[in-house]
Amino acid sequence: MKRVQQHIIEEESRKSFAQLIPDGWVTNDFTKDYGKDIHLEIFRQNESTGNMFIAQLKGSSKKIIADTLCIQISTNSLKYYEDIDTPVLLVFYSTET
Repeated sequence: MKRVQQHIIEEESRKSFAQLIPDGWVTNDFTKDYGKDIHLEIFRQNESTGNMFIAQLKGSSKKIIADTLCIQISTNSLKYYEDIDTPVLLVFYSTET
């Protein structure tokens, strides 16, 4: 069986993102990913701040040129992010840059 390239990119983007998260923060992957990949809770000095957000990772094999990466996001997804109570951080990842 051969791995699909998009799955490889997704896994690579998750590993890269995990390296950027402070050690004290708590992350939980969503098992059913409907436009949400990771739930994050911010802790300071081992105490919850009560601040939480969702990260949606968008991986691509396209190069980032002049700090720009073009990725399509559906209008429905953007509307969904606007409607939910938890802030959403869109994280763009390039395997080439």
